Amino acid sequence: MPGAASSKSSAVRWASHGNAAAQSRLDRDLLVDPDTFRDPDARADALAVRAHGADALVAAAGTAVGLEAQSILGSCYGSRVAVLVGPGLNGADGRVAAAWLRSRGAKVDVIETTSQPKDLRGFALVIDAAFGLGCSRPYQAPRVLGDA
Repeated sequence: MPGAASSKSSAVRWASHGNAAAQSRLDRDLLVDPDTFRDPDARADALAVRAHGADALVAAAGTAVGLEAQSILGSCYGSRVAVLVGPGLNGADGRVAAAWLRSRGAKVDVIETTSQPKDLRGFALVIDAAFGLGCSRPYQAPRVLGDA
C-alpha cells in the first residue's frame, strides 16, 4: 500500500484493494486485467463463505485491515481515519476495521457510500472498503485532500 510519509507531514495515505498496482512502478502492460479473474474469485469467495461462514471471514478480513492500518499509521492513538463503506461484505470488513481502530484510540469516521462527500480532508488514512467483486456499477470515490 502507498504511504511512506508520516501523518505529521500532513501527507494523506489511501489504502485500497485495487490501487496498489496502479500507483506502483510496474509496467502496466504486464498486469492482468482483474476481470479475467472475476468469476474464479467469486467462486472462491462462495466456497470460503460455505466453509467458514461470512461472519468469520468478515471478522478476519476486518481485523487484517485494522492491523495493516496500524502498521501504516505507526500508532493508532489520536490518528484520524476515514473508512468508506458500502452495503456488502467489503463494507462489513470496513466496519470491523473501524471498530478495531477505535478500540486502539483512533478517531474513526465511518462514511457510507450513499452519503459520502465529494472531498475528504484532514485524515491521516483513508480506507476504501466501499465495494468488492460484486460491484457492477461505476463508483467514484471522494477526492482525498491534505489537512485543512
